[in-house]
Amino acid sequence: MLIGKDFNKVEVDFFGLTCVEPNALIGDGILFLVALYLGLQTFRLRRDQPFFKLWTLTFVLFGISFLAGGLGHFFYNYWGVPGKYFGWMSSVLAVYFLEQAMISIYPILKVKLLFSRISKIKLAVSWLIMILQYVLADLNSDPQKGLLIPSISSAVGIILCLGILARRYQMLWSVQFLANDFNYDSLCDISSIENKLSSAL
Repeated sequence: MLIGKDFNKVEVDFFGLTCVEPNALIGDGILFLVALYLGLQTFRLRRDQPFFKLWTLTFVLFGISFLAGGLGHFFYNYWGVPGKYFGWMSSVLAVYFLEQAMISIYPILKVKLLFSRISKIKLAVSWLIMILQYVLADLNSDPQKGLLIPSISSAVGIILCLGILARRYQMLWSVQFLANDFNYDSLCDISSIENKLSSAL
């Protein structure tokens, strides 16, 4: 399925309801279960550390957004485009928690607070634009427009935090591994990570 392209929807009878795109519901349902599993496994690592708590929230919210998206597709004949709003907005919130998780271990407090504030502003602006779009724009004629802000927000957050920032962290850990100064147990010790990052930055 391509963004911006419309296809004939597969219809199924579901307890007397004419529902569409069961394949989307099945696929998103599987992603929901995988996300919940990853969230649970992450929570079990170190539930007392903000880094792992935030990653747990990230996985759970991504799972919820997938499930909501699947239901929005499945009941489209009854919910219409508004049935997709919750999935879109929760996906933006999931990316926000992803950003906060990666920022939480940045060792320089002033920079960490700045990055965190920028992430909060990004979330607020994204949600504001989306709400205005839902209220003022005619998304029924072109539902794909509703994906624009979630797509941009996700791309920016993932590139900056799982791309640039994660690469910075990974380079540090690679150097310490080659220098035989790497302890796998320290991956779950955030204070150790922060100290190592602080000495490298």
